[in-house]
Amino acid sequence: MGKFSYKTGQLRYEGEFEGLQDVGQGTEYYENGKIKFTDRCRKCPYIFYGAWLNVERKLYYKTGQLRYEGTLKA
Repeated sequence: MGKFSYKTGQLRYEGEFEGLQDVGQGTEYYENGKIKFTDRCRKCPYIFYGAWLNVERKLYYKTGQLRYEGTLKA
């Protein structure tokens, strides 16, 4: 479990990760404090940010309105 913040101190991500990779459950936030996405991921062989094997994910617009709900694979 852990947290990442923007340079401003605003919370950027909180949840489970291994190294710098989002693994398990987590939530990422826009700089305005609204949720950017929530997801549940499983470990991925890639080591760069953005490579997920998602079990499920919800994406939101900066306004907070739901944009997508389902499974994404990268």
